[in-house]
Amino acid sequence: MLKTFAMISLMRVTVKTNSMICWLRKLPLTRHLVTSEFHRWTWIKTLIVVISWLREFLKIFIYKILYYILLFTQLTFVMDRFGETQAPFTREQCLMYLLVLLPIVGAVFNNEVFDMEEDTYHAVFTLKMPAREYMLSRFIYSSLKYLTGNLVVGCLVLCLFGGLPFQVAFCYVIYGTALKWIYTGLEVLYRSRHIGERWSNRVISIARAVITGIPIVLVIMLFAGVNYVLPVNYLTFAILAAASLLISIPLGLFLVHYDKYRLIFKTFLTPEMIIKNKEARQNAETQVTRESMSKAISGFGMKTDMVDKRSGYDLFNALFFKRHWKIILMPALTTAGLAVLGVGALIFLIITEPGSTKAVSFALYEYPGFLLFTMYAINTAKRASEAMFVNCDASMLMYRFYRKPKTLLSVFAGRLKRLMFINLIPAVVIAGGVALLVAMSGEGSVIDIILYPLTVIVLSMFFTTHNVILYYLLQPFTSESKIKNPVYKFVHMITYMVCFTVMMYMRNVPTTMFFGICAGFSIVYIPVALIIVYKLAPKTFRIRI
Repeated sequence: MLKTFAMISLMRVTVKTNSMICWLRKLPLTRHLVTSEFHRWTWIKTLIVVISWLREFLKIFIYKILYYILLFTQLTFVMDRFGETQAPFTREQCLMYLLVLLPIVGAVFNNEVFDMEEDTYHAVFTLKMPAREYMLSRFIYSSLKYLTGNLVVGCLVLCLFGGLPFQVAFCYVIYGTALKWIYTGLEVLYRSRHIGERWSNRVISIARAVITGIPIVLVIMLFAGVNYVLPVNYLTFAILAAASLLISIPLGLFLVHYDKYRLIFKTFLTPEMIIKNKEARQNAETQVTRESMSKAISGFGMKTDMVDKRSGYDLFNALFFKRHWKIILMPALTTAGLAVLGVGALIFLIITEPGSTKAVSFALYEYPGFLLFTMYAINTAKRASEAMFVNCDASMLMYRFYRKPKTLLSVFAGRLKRLMFINLIPAVVIAGGVALLVAMSGEGSVIDIILYPLTVIVLSMFFTTHNVILYYLLQPFTSESKIKNPVYKFVHMITYMVCFTVMMYMRNVPTTMFFGICAGFSIVYIPVALIIVYKLAPKTFRIRI
C-alpha cells in the first residue's frame, strides 16, 4: 500500500508541477523566461516540486482555518440574531450544537474516495494499479489530512476562541474522523451488494440528500430563530464521539479487507465518461445530414418537425439543451422544488408559531445580502458552461467555421437566452415565496412586497450572464476538460467572497437601496460585459493547451 501511495503522490506532484510550469508560461512577467531550455534546469524543477509539496502541506491547515472562520461566523450570526443576553442558550451550547451537525455534512460532501476523476481512471484502468490499495491509500491519506488539520488548528481554535476544554475539542476531532469512516464504510457496503444495478446510484444520491439535508435544515432553523437547541453538553458529546468511534471500527475493518473496489469503480467510472471528448473529436469528421439529424432528434424524444421550425444555430442550441436537459434543466427544477418545500416550511412555522414572524423579518431586513448569496449559490450557468464544453465545444472548436466571430456570437446569444429562462424557474419560485413571506410577516410595505421579488429576478439574470460571460472570455478548459486558466478560478473565488461578505456584513439596508444597488450594478455590468464578449470572445474562446 505504501508503494501505491508513493506512486499516487508522485503522479499528483508531477501533474501539479507541470500545471505550475504551464501557468508560469502564461503570466506576462514570466512567459519569456519559461522557454524550452527551462526543462533542462533541474534545480528550478526541483524547486517547483518542493513548492508543490509545500502547497499540499499548507492546504491541510489553510482549509481548516477557513472552515473555522466560517464556523465562528455562523456562531456570531446566531448570537447576534438573539442577542447575547436574550438568547435561550449560551454561546457554548450553540457552538456544541454546530459541532455536532456540521461534521455530518462534511462526512458526505468532503469525501475524496468517490470523487471519480480522470486520475482515478488512468491509475486503476490504464496503469493497472490495485483498486483496493488505490482506494485505501486515497482514503487513509484524506483521513490523516483531516485528523492532522483538526488536531493542530481545530483544537487550538476551539480552546482559545471557543472556550472549550481540550478533551472536548479532542472528542470533536475523533467524532468528525469517525463519521468519515462510518459513511464511507456504509456506502461501500451498499455498493458491494448492488454492483451493476443502475438504480443503486439514485438510492445513494437520495441517501446523501437526506443525510446532509437534516443537519442543514436544523442549522437553518437555528438561523431563522427557532428557540430550540439540542441539549448537547460535554458528557453527551463525549458519549457521541465514543459511540461514533466504536461504530467506525467494524466498518473500517470492512473497508480494509474488501477486495472488489475495481468492480465498484466500473459501475460509475466508465471509459466513455473519461474519453468522450477524444471519441467525439475522432468522429468529428462525420458530416451530419438533415435526414440523419431528424433521426437523432427523434432518437432522444424531440419532434422531427422541429427541423422545419428552427434552423441554423437556433436548432443547434435547441438540440444541445434537449439532449442534456438532465445536466442543465434538472438542477433548476430540483432547486425550484426545494424552494417550494422551504417556503412551505417557513409558512407552516409562521402559522404555528406567530413569534417566528420576527425571525423572518429579521432575516430579510437585517441581512438582505442573504438573497444575494442564495441566488449566487443556486445559479446553474457555471455548471451548464462546463457541460457545454465537455459535450459540445471541445469537439466543435476543432472546426474553423465554429471559431468564426459570427458563429460564436450567434451560439453565445442563444445559450444565454436559454440559460436565463432556465434559471428564472427557481428564481420565480423564490421571488413568489419571498413576497408571500414578507406579506405574512406583517412588517413589510407594498413596496417591499414588490421590490424583493424583483431583486431576486435581477440577481438571477446577473449571475447567469456573469457565468456565461466568464466562460466565453476566459475559456479555461483544455481538450481533456481540465481547468488551466488561473484567472477563471480567481474571478469565481472573488465572486464567492464578495457574495459571502455582503451576506454576513451588509446589515440594516433599506429595501429600496438594496434593490437599487443590485439593479444599478446589473444595468451597468451586463451591457458592458456583453460588449466586451462581442469584441474579445472570438479571440479568447479557444481550447487551451
